[in-house]
Order: sequence, then structure tokens, then C-alpha cells
Amino acid sequence: MQPVLLVVTDGEPTAHLTGGGDAEFVWPTAPETVALTVAELDKASRLGAATIIFRLGDDPGLERFLGQLARRAGGRVVAPDLADLGSAVVGEYLTARFRRGWDLGDWLE
Repeated sequence: MQPVLLVVTDGEPTAHLTGGGDAEFVWPTAPETVALTVAELDKASRLGAATIIFRLGDDPGLERFLGQLARRAGGRVVAPDLADLGSAVVGEYLTARFRRGWDLGDWLE
């Protein structure tokens, strides 16, 4: 099965795991957190993951940042209506899987 990376966010990354596995929360966003986020995105991209980022909010800075991440991963950004977020996530997931040659009927059986 082909991997799909779905990211739902309302802001830039503000947390990451330390080498010891502890969560570190930093606001404003720390360069280390951004670097670790990009590194994980690159890992998913190398695995061939279809990347879809769901942007919750209209902040121009967030829009630029997420656009850069999506371009780096060969993915895209979706700005869903919040009332339809659940169906947007499921629909995008199924679309990404179907585009990669996955048989939707296998999932429905």
C-alpha cells in the first residue's frame, strides 16, 4: 500500500520530540522545530507518501509556510470549510489512494 501523509494544522509547528522522546513545546516557532518538521516531511516524501496539508485559517504567513512545505513534498494544501473538515479529510485520503493505483474496492470489502 502506498503511504498518504495528512496534516491538519492551524499554525506553524510549535512542538517536536527530543532525542529522548520527550515533547518540547516552543512559541514562537523555534528553528529547531521547523528543521525537524521538514526532516520528517522529507522522510515521508522519500517513502513516496502523497502529502495533503489541510490549512485551518487564513493567515498569509501560514499560507506561505504551508505552501512551501507542500511544494517541497510534491503535495498540496487544501483549505476546507471547517464544517466539512471530516469529509474533506476522508475524501482527500481516498482520492490520494485511488490516484496511486489503489483499488478502492479492496478497501470497501
